[in-house]
Amino acid sequence: MRAMTDDGSGITGGRSRILEAVVDVIADEGIDRASVRAVAQRAGVSIGAVQHHFRTKAQMLEGAMAQLTALFEAQARDDAAAGAEAPDSPGGSARQDSPGDPLLVLRTMCIGLALVDEESRRLGGVWLDFVATSRVNEGLAGIHRSAWARLRGLFAYLISEIEPGHTGPESAADLLLASLDGIAVSRMTEPQYMTAERAQRLVEAALVAVRAVEGRRSSGAQS
Repeated sequence: MRAMTDDGSGITGGRSRILEAVVDVIADEGIDRASVRAVAQRAGVSIGAVQHHFRTKAQMLEGAMAQLTALFEAQARDDAAAGAEAPDSPGGSARQDSPGDPLLVLRTMCIGLALVDEESRRLGGVWLDFVATSRVNEGLAGIHRSAWARLRGLFAYLISEIEPGHTGPESAADLLLASLDGIAVSRMTEPQYMTAERAQRLVEAALVAVRAVEGRRSSGAQS
């Protein structure tokens, strides 16, 4: 997850500008400080302008969490496409993977979810604040459940595409998501230990492990 930016269709003006301010306040001060007043000040708008779009703080938080979910999904698609087009090295030839290569797409999403990149940690911390608050906020909990259900389904599909003989892609997707959650929490709470390099190694190890969960339907299946 990278910083929210204006690409002509993203976080600008009105409702979207306010959502960006919500994320900024949470990133800098924590979710407890994300009041309507604080968000209005950060966005440079009146309290009434915030309340025009979000009648309550809960609605405001739900809107911001939904926006982060959409942002991650869009970035994962963009990163997968960019990675497929990038040369292997300066002066090297272009990669042979297509933007739809399932392993490339899965790895890209895993790196984002595990907060491997330093720039991902800021928004990752916001997301973890949302997840923690979802324990007592059903609106946030619903957004999280929906997002993770989509991810589980997508991960299971990608794993079955990568390993056509895999007998348990759904279980593998569950294991992968649980692993990524743990890495992300560690990246936020103990970054001196869970460095980007260590996180990257664990992501790669998790990808290897889930591709072998419950084996394959036949010993002749190709990896």
